Amino acid sequence: MSQTDNIMDTPLIRRLSQTERRFAELQDSLGDPVSLHFRFVGVLECVGSQRRRMMAQRQSILTLAAQYRDMRDQQCLIQHLDGRNSITAARLAACKGWPTRW
Repeated sequence: MSQTDNIMDTPLIRRLSQTERRFAELQDSLGDPVSLHFRFVGVLECVGSQRRRMMAQRQSILTLAAQYRDMRDQQCLIQHLDGRNSITAARLAACKGWPTRW
């Protein structure tokens, strides 16, 4: 085997040949409207599923944030009314929908 054959059989050259072949296939497919349609639909489906996933994550984050604010308000109320009239604390808790007994 000559040195030229050895150079042409390296992994880098094989990878370059594969890339050139793939590039030619992609150029050919750009002229095909059916191929473009299926690629476009695939991209839209991918974007849609990512958007739905992000919206679900956002909703769970907003729910957790609301729960955190509610718990913080409860703690603030308990600290503020500590040692005051328990009837006032019960009324405020009932108004907020919080449990009257902790």
